[in-house]
Amino acid sequence: MGHRRMNKEKGQHSARRRHAAQPRRVYWFGQAFAVDLAAYQLLEAGRPIHLPRIPMEILQLLVQRPGQLVSREEMIELIWGGDRSVDVDTNLNEAIRRIRRALKDRPARPQFIKTVYRKGFRFEARVRTKR
Repeated sequence: MGHRRMNKEKGQHSARRRHAAQPRRVYWFGQAFAVDLAAYQLLEAGRPIHLPRIPMEILQLLVQRPGQLVSREEMIELIWGGDRSVDVDTNLNEAIRRIRRALKDRPARPQFIKTVYRKGFRFEARVRTKR
């Protein structure tokens, strides 16, 4: 039993070490857009585009899971946690609008972010990674 505990502790310790030493990741999409996780930036043709914290965190989540539905609930939990003192639905919708504006994306004919009615959002563009 003591042996199992040591292995479990060793596994947790090495997992923490791996997480801390992650390499810089950049996600490229569209003609000229990139999200640089380490720099916490959205770039268009190498130039930074300002996004506030909440839209940036949502965009990072979406580009890391292209083609997958990311539920509204998951986004709300990630950004606001248990804090329901703010109107999270309105704030989430506004964050998505800001992302779309920065990407020049239209909800009626989305190139990047597709709304899945009453469920969440899906990042539609092909995403490439560079390290």
